[in-house]
Amino acid sequence: MTILYKDSPLKILISYAYWKHKDLESFLENETAKGTNYEILIDSGAFTVFNAKKPPIDIDDYCRFLDRVLNKNIKIKGYFTLDVIGDGKQTYKQYELLRARGFNPIPIFTKGEELCMVEEYYKTSDIVGFGNLVGNKTADPFIKMILTKYVKGRKCHLLGVAKPHILYGLKPYSCDSSKLTMGMRFGAIDVCNGLVCKKHSRVDFVKPTKELLRYIRTINPQHYTKLSQKNNWCNDLSWTTNKNDIPAVVETSYRSWILFSLNYYKIKVNYWNAVSDKDIPTMFTLYKDLIHNILPKNK
Repeated sequence: MTILYKDSPLKILISYAYWKHKDLESFLENETAKGTNYEILIDSGAFTVFNAKKPPIDIDDYCRFLDRVLNKNIKIKGYFTLDVIGDGKQTYKQYELLRARGFNPIPIFTKGEELCMVEEYYKTSDIVGFGNLVGNKTADPFIKMILTKYVKGRKCHLLGVAKPHILYGLKPYSCDSSKLTMGMRFGAIDVCNGLVCKKHSRVDFVKPTKELLRYIRTINPQHYTKLSQKNNWCNDLSWTTNKNDIPAVVETSYRSWILFSLNYYKIKVNYWNAVSDKDIPTMFTLYKDLIHNILPKNK
């Protein structure tokens, strides 16, 4: 059966680290989200606070957050255990503690753990997450080995992985990345065309190739010409839902990665765009514009 774009949900991974003091329920029940085909995957944010060198997340606080949002009318697809970066044994203990409290989190196998733990996690969950893959030079061969020898066609989630050769070549059930924000952080954006991505800096948009011009005209017809202007390579969203207030680089990157997710959903790979709290309104706005206005004209 062919999956149509209009049937493909906006898949967003959110972090408890960003939402612990904010009202997720109210936002997802307001007009911006209303009528949108979306799904939410919740991450504990352990990696975020670890990189920021902040104190570890308290498991009691995480449980209170889950209790609150899981009992609301929010389209939550799943939620991860509270992992401990680089410590597989402690991660497993916290997974068991969450289960003992009545939760059903997605467990996380940390690269470096004993491989027998993969099967141990599958005894209590139909999906297992695999972490410690970001910035790891041996991640690619590890992923191939783990998917072919241990996952064996079962559901898995690769945390922080967006490489097309892995997604298309190995077809994991699920994965996520925050790549859509790279343009604002490092001055280059990944233009995702179909199932592949190619990195472009601002100079590429001054005199774009015919292929690049055709693509950016398609996904960002109103503002694509602004990509050659330096002042449009910034990130100041401030919870905006007005397309005219979104910087061109943000708009193009977000549209591109949303479309990337929709295309992979068609081949049964669930790609989740990991975003911060302030990015959520923009994601909903651009997704709806793609689904209702852009894609129907470019079948």
